[in-house]
Amino acid sequence: MKSIYKKTRKFIPFIIILVGMFIYFNSRTNLTSVVKKTSIENRVVKKTISASGYVKAKEQANVSFVSTGAIKDIYVKEGQGVWTGKILASIDSDTQKQTVQYYKDARDIAKKELELFIHNKKDNEDLLGGPTAYGIKLKEYEESLSQAEASYQAQVATLSKTNISSPINGTVIDITKEVGETATLGETVVTVGSLDNFIFEVLVDQEDYGSIKIDQEVEIKLDSYGDKVFTGKVNKLPSHANASDGSFTIEVDIDKSPEDNLAVGMTGDAYMLVASSTKEVPSLLYSDILFDDDDKPYVWVSDKGKAMKQSIEIGLEGDLYTEVKTSIDKIIVVPAKDEVEIKEGYITKIIN
Repeated sequence: MKSIYKKTRKFIPFIIILVGMFIYFNSRTNLTSVVKKTSIENRVVKKTISASGYVKAKEQANVSFVSTGAIKDIYVKEGQGVWTGKILASIDSDTQKQTVQYYKDARDIAKKELELFIHNKKDNEDLLGGPTAYGIKLKEYEESLSQAEASYQAQVATLSKTNISSPINGTVIDITKEVGETATLGETVVTVGSLDNFIFEVLVDQEDYGSIKIDQEVEIKLDSYGDKVFTGKVNKLPSHANASDGSFTIEVDIDKSPEDNLAVGMTGDAYMLVASSTKEVPSLLYSDILFDDDDKPYVWVSDKGKAMKQSIEIGLEGDLYTEVKTSIDKIIVVPAKDEVEIKEGYITKIIN
């Protein structure tokens, strides 16, 4: 037993050394950050407000009836050109026509009674007891005719409202009803627009509204055109917020080339330029810049193979890039993967 102990005791120092080396090298591995180099580059830094929206005709009208009724006829088709005053559709007017005829007959009777009363003036003066009484009765007949005429004209006006007409020269963009369906008061039946010029309409939040100005430059990306960028300018700012959600409706004029086949209803995103550097400036990707507990910006640099924080001064913070005003002569590093952690003093293993 003693001999076994003596033999084993000889190996204990070696075991201790091996364990120590394992711990040491393991700790060295744990204190290494796998990183990538990045560098400051000169770029134009832009800050924008983005919002989703859709294409509309700049001159567009949603046409509706001023009364409720069953649609009797639709006289146009989608894509058809129309002019101001062109009748687009009508609702059933048979009942209203009967009403108009009734009031017309009443007006004609009142008119005939007045004419007969005047024609038989002498007899009527004798019958009523003299000119004064005749004059009073004449005034009654005149007022009766005036009231009958007003009632008749009101019904004629109502009859005319059973038709809807185009208020502009343009193209029929959309028809929302079919013959036989009921159109309610104020419900859009036909949309007409001029397809010579387009706007892009977006909704922006109240916190962004104060940063938007008339003639502000805008970049637009439409879902139908992939990465193609359309340009434009803000042309209209509303004077009040939308009652439903407190947002603001902004209109952007689209710069359209003859070869651009835009269509009403196309959706996409607008990027309204609120700030931009006047020239290319030193900048980093915004995610490469970090902030300490005091909200001061810094970057990680590799100094003699170890990670070190370097405080920096920044300028314009854009959508993708942030202006860097500090000159940095060391290698700027960022984690090679999301799960990599960098700490002060860690060995930086650069893989690019």
